[in-house]
Amino acid sequence: MAERLSLQFRRLLEERKLQRIQPRNDIVLKEVESAEYDLRKWKNSLEEEDYKWAIIQAYYSMFHAARALIYSKGYRERSHRACLVALKEFFLGSSAKAGSVTLRKRWICENQPTTAQPTQRRTQETWSGKPKSSWRRSSES
Repeated sequence: MAERLSLQFRRLLEERKLQRIQPRNDIVLKEVESAEYDLRKWKNSLEEEDYKWAIIQAYYSMFHAARALIYSKGYRERSHRACLVALKEFFLGSSAKAGSVTLRKRWICENQPTTAQPTQRRTQETWSGKPKSSWRRSSES
């Protein structure tokens, strides 16, 4: 049975932002190595308190990991948007949704810090700590 592709995915194929390729382990491994390299650099930047570069390196680590996943499915992306659409298509599509929720919950449970204090939910506050009731538009200030 042929796989059903979303309209958005098919459009990106027509625009050649996504292209079908022959899956090859060498290009998948190259992307994984790039992701690992950027992740190591991210850690160094954090230790040096160079947060701007840490953010960029973390982003590119995730981007290369995503590309590796897409290449493993036999596609190549030609834009960051196409990368996101392909990830959703292959890993959060209707056939993957039920399993992905279970995997996500399991990952969260397995990666909870065991000695850390419980975190407070910040649903009623901004990052500045002000309650929502004190929020004002700039014109009201």
